[in-house]
Amino acid sequence: MGLFSITVPMVYQRYFLKWNYLYVFLFAQSLYVIAESINIILTLGYNKNIGIPNFVLYVIGGSFAFVFEHGFTMFVSLIIVSKLTPPGIESTMYSLAVTIIVMN
Repeated sequence: MGLFSITVPMVYQRYFLKWNYLYVFLFAQSLYVIAESINIILTLGYNKNIGIPNFVLYVIGGSFAFVFEHGFTMFVSLIIVSKLTPPGIESTMYSLAVTIIVMN
């Protein structure tokens, strides 16, 4: 999980830096829908008909997709909060934003 937390900002800077925040957020939510679809396939057992092991779908739908979706959602939210924060209270606003975002 920690490796993916480092990977999200690197992927953002490499591929999404010039994107509008709305589109990055929509990308993150689309990733969430895809991950949940993979989890539904895993739960219903459709993967066994086509020969995909449970472990592969579990890793893709659970670990990879969840971390990237959560990371992009949080990253975009933190960027927006940082642009709205007045000078001098950055650390307080960061703590508040992370608490609100993580608790959801």
